Amino acid sequence: MAESTKVLVVHHTVSISTAAVHEAALQGLGIEELAEVEAVSLPALTAGAHDTLTAHGIVLLSPVNIGYLSGALKHYFDQVYYPCLEATKRLPFAAVLHSGSDASGALRALEAITTGMEWTPVADPLVVEGEPDAGVREQISELASTVGAHAAGMM
Repeated sequence: MAESTKVLVVHHTVSISTAAVHEAALQGLGIEELAEVEAVSLPALTAGAHDTLTAHGIVLLSPVNIGYLSGALKHYFDQVYYPCLEATKRLPFAAVLHSGSDASGALRALEAITTGMEWTPVADPLVVEGEPDAGVREQISELASTVGAHAAGMM
């Protein structure tokens, strides 16, 4: 049996707004065109190297805490950095950050970590402020669909 295409959704959902971001990302991976893509959604505190090594794409979802990535997402990167450094080069990914204010520190950290891992961004990071409305949820879904399409070799 052939290995299925997997997109790992690593998330830290701590509020209604971040849960809405997570739901929108999963909806984007659940479209008919991506029927062969399996979305594997794991909290950032439990996702690890094995999950990352078996993924064909990654969607990162994090609140911005005190101007930085959530501690949970930083923990995820701490767990996977060395075990995945060589094997996941060019892994397609995209990120959504939920922020109440300035996300520039979180964006810098995200870029530094993913550049160091040599992952391939397939969409610009999306920064969401406040409760995501229908238009923002659509943007999140499209971002996740883009990762899924790249993971499946459609783009």
